Amino acid sequence: MCKVARVKAPKHEGETLQATDIAIAGDAKTAYAYVSYAMAGDVCHGGIDILELKKGYFPKIKSRLLTKNEDVYAATYDPGNNYIYLGLQIDYDVYYYESPEYYRGAFFRAIELNSNYKVKTASGDIVTYEMPLNSWAANDAAIADNFILVPVGDKFGGVEVLKLSQSGIERETFISNIPDTRAVAATPDLPDTDFIVYRGYADENSQDHTPQIIKYRYNNVDFEVVGTIKIENPIPQTIYSKSSLEVHGDVAFLAASDGGVYVVDLVNNSIILNIPNPTPTGSLTEDKVTANAVTVGTPYGSSRSVIFIANGEYGVRAFALDFDIESTTSIAAQFSGYDPDSNYLGYISFGNGNSANSVLLRNGYLYVGTGLGGVNVIYVFDSQLPIQKFKKPSLYTK
Repeated sequence: MCKVARVKAPKHEGETLQATDIAIAGDAKTAYAYVSYAMAGDVCHGGIDILELKKGYFPKIKSRLLTKNEDVYAATYDPGNNYIYLGLQIDYDVYYYESPEYYRGAFFRAIELNSNYKVKTASGDIVTYEMPLNSWAANDAAIADNFILVPVGDKFGGVEVLKLSQSGIERETFISNIPDTRAVAATPDLPDTDFIVYRGYADENSQDHTPQIIKYRYNNVDFEVVGTIKIENPIPQTIYSKSSLEVHGDVAFLAASDGGVYVVDLVNNSIILNIPNPTPTGSLTEDKVTANAVTVGTPYGSSRSVIFIANGEYGVRAFALDFDIESTTSIAAQFSGYDPDSNYLGYISFGNGNSANSVLLRNGYLYVGTGLGGVNVIYVFDSQLPIQKFKKPSLYTK
């Protein structure tokens, strides 16, 4: 591993923002990272950074947009339309909307990009479409069958299904009654399933609080449930916390707060294994080492993949796989007999008070959002390769 950049979290009106999510566009030669920011507490301030990463050069900031009265919790890149989709929570007292019915501040924004992956402008204004959503906050986004899927949490939770049209953003439907909705992911390689949703513990209307992964299919008329998978042994019990889903073929990797990370067979609707959270050390407590995010990918030049888990202030843990997840078809079968303990590689610490909240491995780069610590970019490559040398880019930005 080679650490190539640390982007300090921006400040807004004297307060330091926290990195919340990361989306990637481009390819291995030139990639662009879109980093979203929010502010802890009741005040809503956020923003987004656009980083350019050319192979062999240190990253540089191409653009920085700060938002007032708006927390930005999620960033997703749509390669088909060349848009960045942002999930927000905006100040309910500043922005008030009569509809939708359960509006409490959740908001969606689509920003068009130009051919250089920068924010597109027309007559000096950013080309953007936006609309209020149900519930309190939009905490993720995914694209499936040309639909934009945005989960909104809390007791009025569910999935907003949106479509991009020539006139802007349109609401297709709201899949309601999914309390504590946290994450969504498309399943392009899964028969009869278009996407999955993770629902957490907080279900006030049910005696069974067991979190679930819910499988959905679009039948050309509406969205129907085609299966559910209970997340248990152990049951994650932290309510309204950060979680993430990443799908590879027939397997979902779920980071579920106090429950750790689950590897889930989406065909047989079963949990393959659980990777528990680490034991807190020093001054850390259990609530500081929860599983916030997980990503799986293959380091540059390698034939074996690695699982990276963002475990809050503990840092990022790494677990080796003995296969290349990016070229394997039946992934669930590869986990037969897998033992996380014997495949543990170690962890990366980012210093006291810096919480690993998001993690993403793409094109050999590991991006880690560390809250107040900003974003760290780490080049991950096969140990048999020579160490990559990095140069300063033109118009270098500190």
